Amino acid sequence: MGTLRYLGLIRYLENAELSSANLVERNGDYYLYVTCFLPKEDKHEKEKAIGIDLGVKNQITFSNGVKIQYSCL
Repeated sequence: MGTLRYLGLIRYLENAELSSANLVERNGDYYLYVTCFLPKEDKHEKEKAIGIDLGVKNQITFSNGVKIQYSCL
């Protein structure tokens, strides 16, 4: 028997739904092509809301501590 070597992302197969597999022979080497469906992931990070204070002492103060002073011409 020969050796089995794999290339790819085996760790993703845990949650995958197998669709098809094709065994292909090329120049005496065998390849197994696997097609599967993965659950869709939410790629957007949830943004945190910040508060904005338009004050007298500081013209703009954000709830994360950033203070902005500006001048109008």
